[in-house]
Amino acid sequence: MLYASNRGDEFPAKTDLYKIDVTGGREQRITTTEARQGVLSPDGSKIAYVRGPSFNFRKGYRGSSNDDIWVSNADGSAPSRLTDFSGEDFSPMWAADGRSIYYVSECLGNPANIVRQRLDSPGKPNASPITKTDGVRLARISRDGNWIVYECGTDLWITSTTGGQARKLAIEVHVDDKENNEQILNLSQEFRSTPCRRTSAALRSPLWESSSWFRLRAARRPD
Repeated sequence: MLYASNRGDEFPAKTDLYKIDVTGGREQRITTTEARQGVLSPDGSKIAYVRGPSFNFRKGYRGSSNDDIWVSNADGSAPSRLTDFSGEDFSPMWAADGRSIYYVSECLGNPANIVRQRLDSPGKPNASPITKTDGVRLARISRDGNWIVYECGTDLWITSTTGGQARKLAIEVHVDDKENNEQILNLSQEFRSTPCRRTSAALRSPLWESSSWFRLRAARRPD
C-alpha cells in the first residue's frame, strides 16, 4: 500500500510517500522531497506523484512555490520531473497503457482542466479543455482507464478518456429533514406573569378554541 505521511523526524515536518505491505509490518520511506498524491503505474513499476511545498490549490498562482508532477521507480529511485509549468499541477492519474499521465493543471489557461502528457515528451501538454467555467478539482481515473471522475463547482462530473461530452452525475441523497415549525401565540396575561420552569411540562393552547392552557405531558424531563 502506498500512502503519504509527515511522520518523518525533520523540522519543520514535510509530507513524503511511504509504502507498507497490506498484511502489516514496518513502513518503508519512498521519497524525501515533499511528495504526496502518489499513484502506482498499472504494472506497479513506477510512481507518479506531486512534488512541491503547497498543500492547497492556489488558483492563478505562478511562481517558484508551485507543485509539479514527478515520476520515479516504485522504490523511489530515478526521480524525474514530468511537468515544468510555473503554476499548480496536481491529481496525477496513469493512463491504462502506462505511457501517459493525466493530471489537473492551469497550463492551458484558467480555469484548471484535465490534461494528458506522455512520459517520453516532458513539457507542455496538448489537450482540449473539458470545462470553461469552474475549475476542475480532485480528479480520479477508473481502474480500466476509460473514465475520469472529477469535482467541478459543487458537483461531480464524469468524462471519457476516449472523447465525448462530460456529464454531471445525478446524485440523490435521501434524508429525513428536521422541521421546527414556528407559530406565533397570543398568551394570556395570567400566563405571562406566572413563573414556569422548562423542565416542568410542555403546555399547549389551541388557537381555535380558547385561551385556557392544559398540560401536554407530565414527565419531568426537558421538552
